[in-house]
Amino acid sequence: QEAALQKLRSDEQGIAIDVRLSAGVREVTEEEVLLSDGSSIRYALSLWAAGIGTLDFVRRTAEALPAQAAHADEARGRLAVDSWLRVAGAPGVFAFGDCAHVVGSPYPATAQVASQAGTYLGRLVADGYDFGGGDGPPKLTPGAPGERTLRHGLSSLARSKEGLAPPFTFLNLGILAYVGKSEALVQIAVGGDEGGKKVKGAGEAGFALWRSVYLSKQYGLRNRILVAVDWAKARVFGRDLSRL
Repeated sequence: QEAALQKLRSDEQGIAIDVRLSAGVREVTEEEVLLSDGSSIRYALSLWAAGIGTLDFVRRTAEALPAQAAHADEARGRLAVDSWLRVAGAPGVFAFGDCAHVVGSPYPATAQVASQAGTYLGRLVADGYDFGGGDGPPKLTPGAPGERTLRHGLSSLARSKEGLAPPFTFLNLGILAYVGKSEALVQIAVGGDEGGKKVKGAGEAGFALWRSVYLSKQYGLRNRILVAVDWAKARVFGRDLSRL
């Protein structure tokens, strides 16, 4: 955080950004932005970038389910789900990503969490788990494809958990943030979030890691080549700002 703040507040890129922490926007008038700490910012042009918010459809769905009321304060408009991503009060319905709040284990609304949750849920469905068994862990249907997987074989070692789906757990792979001028900030957790070591880096080395991870996450060789060519073209000729 300190490295990011120092980078943003410097004028290395021709402009210094005034970063305000712990100060929410209370009101926006025609001439100034009023903050929750009592200060104000006068402006000529205001661009609002407040991050993600809950969709009205998701909020209305949560309000329509009586079982969601018990978790409304924590979920804040999102759908409360259990450790197997089942929506409380809606049997057979699942939710993950920005629209979901895992009761007891709240996760940040990031693409990393959503990607892992989607893979987890897809694996349970493909393996043939039965989600209609109440509030307990889903059970593997006899003869289901999941019985032939290594995961099932390992779970069989613990007789008490044999055939039961493990709850969703998030593995934090780290944080990458591009800060401009071919530099990026990197924070990678080694050994897990709790008790693990955090490897941090910044500058051109972080930028190289950021781009390598970005390329590896592209679907298919075609997309990787297109992205790499676009980067090379921008490096030589600069960005085409006429498209913005």
